[in-house]
Amino acid sequence: MNADQAHHIRGIKNSLRPFVQTLETLKTLYGRSTDAFASLQTKTPIVKAFHKAEVCTAQDIEALLELDMVLQDLLDERTPE
Repeated sequence: MNADQAHHIRGIKNSLRPFVQTLETLKTLYGRSTDAFASLQTKTPIVKAFHKAEVCTAQDIEALLELDMVLQDLLDERTPE
């Protein structure tokens, strides 16, 4: 890996943290919405939709954290020039 590639990888890693934080906020809001609508004991599809969005967002967060670890591994195994 050359210096430009390493710089690009660091840029991606730096952009992941704020994105993950935003997704964490969304996941929390989806969870609250799920709870709020579920407490109304409604049988509308909205409870399932909010729950599905919460689960998918959690999976996205896990995938991005895994990507961050893999990118760090790439940077760590880079031989000094």
